[in-house]
Formats: sequence, C-alpha cells, structure tokens
Amino acid sequence: MDTEEKILQEYILYVQHKENFVNRSFSANRFYLIAVLAVLFVTVPVKFLPFAFGIVFTMLFSLIGILLCILWYLNIDAYKNLLKIKLQNVIEKLEDSLPVKPYQMESAALKEARDGKKKMIFGDMQKTLAIIIMVAFITVFLNETMLLFIM
Repeated sequence: MDTEEKILQEYILYVQHKENFVNRSFSANRFYLIAVLAVLFVTVPVKFLPFAFGIVFTMLFSLIGILLCILWYLNIDAYKNLLKIKLQNVIEKLEDSLPVKPYQMESAALKEARDGKKKMIFGDMQKTLAIIIMVAFITVFLNETMLLFIM
C-alpha cells in the first residue's frame, strides 16, 4: 500500500468519524429538546397545585429547565467547535494530500452562495431556541418568586 492509499484510507475513516460525530450532535440536541419540553410541560400543571406546593415545585422545575437550557447551549457550542476543528485542522489537511478536495470545494461553494446574504446556521437556530425557552423558564421563576414575597 503506497502513501496516497494510506492517506485516502485515513481520510475515509476520518470522514466517517465526522459523520458519526454529527449524528451524535443531533442525538444530543434531540435529548435536550425533549428534556426541556418535558420539564416545561410538567411546570405548567404543577403551578395549579395548592399554594405552597405549587410555588415551590414551579420554582424547582423552572430552575431545572434553566439549567437544562444552559447545558444545551454549551453542548451546541462544544459540538460546533469540535466539528470546526475536525474539518479545518484534520480533514482539510488530509485533503491537501489528495488529488480532489471535496470538503474544501463544498466550503468554497457555500461561502460563495452566502456572500452578501444574512445567514443563520442550524446551530444558531438551536442556540436561539435554547435561549427563548430559558427566558420562558426565567420568567416563570421570577413570577413565582414575586408571588412568594407578595403573599
């Protein structure tokens, strides 16, 4: 096996590894979305429990929701950074040793298509969703805290 074949085999292996990594990222995001929505849907009916139980449990579930949203946001950021490292530092460097550079060609085509256009990447949309849901949990928490001090 010559050097080019070895590089090609490493490239194929690493691209498969990157695809598995992307799939794990989607699975993690799906988990956080389901967990956050479950906590949100549990928080609403708990609010209607008798006074002390309702406030305490609503505040508790709101805090859990806030923490989940923070973890979700950090998870999205971590996967994005790791994926960028995999693409730019490894796959693109391996492509420099190959006759064809599919990822670099794809990246250049995407950059050209997006030039001058406002872009919102899927990861940014996920982060925005995590922030919106976290703001909802913070609002519920602050509302319940104010009720606790008013009563």
